[in-house]
Amino acid sequence: MGFTGSETPSINTGLIVAGTAIATTALLSFVRSYLWPTPPTISRSPLRTILPTLSQDEFARLEYKPDNFPGARDVETPVRLQPCP
Repeated sequence: MGFTGSETPSINTGLIVAGTAIATTALLSFVRSYLWPTPPTISRSPLRTILPTLSQDEFARLEYKPDNFPGARDVETPVRLQPCP
């Protein structure tokens, strides 16, 4: 059943379109982080970034030297520097 000449719809069509557009935009912005997550940033190891820039005096004042455990080797992974036996 349609509207006749004197009857008008109770909700404006423009409001429906605008509300749908806003709801769709909000939904897509929330879902976007799950569908296309941003890759994590990889932090470089201080062994390769900070220690080479230290002076001999600064290196001597370090509490824990990089060679605290002789014979160990470090394997660089995307998460951190992983000590291997």
